Amino acid sequence: MKAERLTSNQHAVLWLLQRYEIGTFETGFRRLGWTPPDGASPLRITCPAQVLQTCLRRGFVRMEGQKASLTDRGYDRAASFYTKPLSVQRSVLPGAVQWLTDAQLAAISPWYPDTFRPRLDDRKILSGIVHVIRHGKMWGQVPPNAGRNYRFIVAF
Repeated sequence: MKAERLTSNQHAVLWLLQRYEIGTFETGFRRLGWTPPDGASPLRITCPAQVLQTCLRRGFVRMEGQKASLTDRGYDRAASFYTKPLSVQRSVLPGAVQWLTDAQLAAISPWYPDTFRPRLDDRKILSGIVHVIRHGKMWGQVPPNAGRNYRFIVAF
């Protein structure tokens, strides 16, 4: 029987679940991203919904509530992976945002816009923006404590 072809994201998901055993998914992102497990939370994978749905449909992954793990078929398929997928190497999400210091905020404060509305938390938003630029991620992949829940209103 000929082996089914996998996309790079499907390959990465199977490799990650093989290595870390249990993970959670956040869907709706255009790019793959993942955060390694720490003591309190399991592996977190962010990916397009189609990647997860295809892995479920092909019988590689099973969901038990919010937790995902490999099926026997998934373990068999992942056993053929000899090296870490390139997409896994490129897509690691840091666990925490590096916050801007008071000196850094003071250095850029002259460029803050004049506004009549109350200001949002500059440290959260600017640290989130730096996080996106530094790691090549999307705004939706920023941790919620870094201002991801803010909605920006841009007036021209």
